[in-house]
Order: sequence, then C-alpha cells, then structure tokens
Amino acid sequence: MPSKTWYWPLAILLLPCLNALAETKPETLLPYTNLRFGFAISRPAFLTTARESDNGDGATFASRDGETIMIAYASLNFDNNDIIFHYSKTLERFRQDSVNVTYQTVKKNGYVVSGTKGNRIVYEKAIGNQNNAIIATYSLEYPAARKEPFDAILPAINQSFRFVAVEYR
Repeated sequence: MPSKTWYWPLAILLLPCLNALAETKPETLLPYTNLRFGFAISRPAFLTTARESDNGDGATFASRDGETIMIAYASLNFDNNDIIFHYSKTLERFRQDSVNVTYQTVKKNGYVVSGTKGNRIVYEKAIGNQNNAIIATYSLEYPAARKEPFDAILPAINQSFRFVAVEYR
C-alpha cells in the first residue's frame, strides 16, 4: 500500500494560496455590535479588527495586506441636523478628497455615497436612529480589482447595518 505522507508537504505548501484565495472572496460575514451607540453591522470575515476606538464609538477592520479597510462608527447628533445635512457634508468631503462620485442616494433615515479614487472604490453609508439623535456610519475602501466580490456582498452588509437594542450590565 503506498504511503500517504507525501500529502502533508503539499498541503503545507498550498495553505498560503488558500489564504490569498479567501481574501479575494469576502462572502463570509461576521457580526460586529457597538454597545456604546447600539448599532450592528456584518463585516467580511477576512477583515480582522485592526483597532477598536479609544472612546468606544466604533472599530476599524482591515485585510492582511492593508488594501481593504472598513470603518464602522457612530456619533451623537448634538446639533440635531437632519440626514440631508450629513449627506451634503459627506459629498463635500468626497469632493475635497478627489473622489469621483458615481452613486449617491439619500432617504429619510440614511444615505449612500460611492465613488472611485484612482484605482480604489470608496463607499459610505449612514443611518440615523428613530429621532436622528445618533448617526451611525460605515465606510469601505478597497481596490477596484475587488469590485465584483464586494458588489455581491454589499447588499448583505447593508441589510445587516442597523440600530439594535443593547442591554448594559
């Protein structure tokens, strides 16, 4: 009977290839919940927590190669500005950052702005809670070469982005 021990070196050699393949297929999503502001979102599993903010308002997630970054955060709407105000500020910031806006929409409870900056795609979505006292935002920046896999999972990420009831203990 032939020895099967030759499979192990082959498997070890293929592991880095499998990791690289996993980073190009972000279909697996993992949950993130922010307890301070009570919002939740799912992130692609290949994005690991790069850092939780010091004040607890959100977190930054990044791919191993640093090419894909997702930031999810919230803030109090002290000035009681409506969503359209926040939307216009985002459009202004995108233009100042030389982002070519290719998609934009605003609704009563949130907005989406997306565009390109060189060979990168920049995407931002914000939502307000019931009375807009809190505005939660997530942004995603990734290489245009990863557009197809992200187009496939953005609907699931957007659907997961919501305010949730949190219980402090």
